Amino acid sequence: MGVRGATVFTYEKGTVRPSVITLYRLAKVLDCSPTLLLEDFVSPNEED
Repeated sequence: MGVRGATVFTYEKGTVRPSVITLYRLAKVLDCSPTLLLEDFVSPNEED
């Protein structure tokens, strides 16, 4: 529920980036650092 809500919020902002919560879930599944995933998925030039 929480992940879905965060993902929808991310889409509503006009981006297709996975939410931070989703990245942490991926990190648990892949057994790797969430920071590495953030570096992969978060664009360097954020437009908020």
